Parts: sequence; structure tokens; C-alpha cells
Amino acid sequence: MPQIFNTVIYKFVSYFIFNNEVHNRNIHLPRVDTGYGQKSVCYAGVNLWNNLLDDLKTITSFSKFKAHLKLYLQVKSYGD
Repeated sequence: MPQIFNTVIYKFVSYFIFNNEVHNRNIHLPRVDTGYGQKSVCYAGVNLWNNLLDDLKTITSFSKFKAHLKLYLQVKSYGD
């Protein structure tokens, strides 16, 4: 993955891990009117975040979040 994506993802996850005071830890999903809009990073990223388990959303360490997310995605891929 290009370094710019690592930087953006790190900042995004860090912001919501440490600053998310939303009741259910979900992010407001932006309204889109087209399939193109649903493929945007803003929409798809928020949608992915909102579909994560709450246990993952409450992890306060970025490295722990990455490790738990990787494990979660591996288990989920075998279950489908």
C-alpha cells in the first residue's frame, strides 16, 4: 500500500479512536446519490468503520487495533 494511504488511515483511525465521543462510536454516513459516490473513500471508509464490532472501535492503541482488525478480518473471511 502506498505510504500516503498508511498516513491517511493512521490519522483517520487515530482521530476516531482517541476523539470519538459519539454514543455508539459510529460515524455519520454521508448521503450519496450515485454508485460513484458510494465508492468514494469518505463513504466506503465510514461504512466499513460503522460495520466493525464495537470491541474493535474501543481499542485505544493503533498497533493493537491493526492486530485485532487483521485477526477479525481473517476469521470473518473464513466464516463467509
